[in-house]
Amino acid sequence: MSFSLPGFNVFYLSRDNLEPEKYELITRPSVTWDYIRQEYEFDDRYRDHYHVEGLRPRPSCSRSYAYQNNHANGFNTEKRLRYLVFRGEVVMLNRYGSPGELFYIDEEGQLICRNYHVFEMNGAEQILREYRNSVGCRYYRSGKPRPTSFALSSQVAYQPPLLSRHTRHLTARLQDVYWRLAVSTMVTLKVSGKQLSS
Repeated sequence: MSFSLPGFNVFYLSRDNLEPEKYELITRPSVTWDYIRQEYEFDDRYRDHYHVEGLRPRPSCSRSYAYQNNHANGFNTEKRLRYLVFRGEVVMLNRYGSPGELFYIDEEGQLICRNYHVFEMNGAEQILREYRNSVGCRYYRSGKPRPTSFALSSQVAYQPPLLSRHTRHLTARLQDVYWRLAVSTMVTLKVSGKQLSS
């Protein structure tokens, strides 16, 4: 659970001290921004000692109008939060997707970013820095966090299905018929070409 932002999916990295193993679940900032605009209201007048000022959960009855009435009283909060999201300070975890889509942990325990260009103003570097701080606050028997385990299906190479003996025999016969037809067509064209020239 985030201590700086309402809800369970969005984290303010410098304040929440996210576990290093959760960094592999961080999603793209554009997805994070869409989620925040859908689930939260921006209100510059709203003050809460617990969460980021000006941000509160949207009532469930008004979520369908999220993009229409989000600018009423929260222009400054919206601008500041968008800056934090695209700079890599506020992130969202994709708990339903496969880990390692944007960040993954290699065998050496280092966090690797797959696409630096989805962030603005070196946002990926900010996340990598917070990851190193988070690792430094924890004790590991092996001295490093565990590497990301990717889905087995994405690493296994495609293998064509095995054909039965009957199917292989039928395929060979069809290829033979095809080549005989191609050769006879070529011979016919040559013969007709000679007849036309004479």
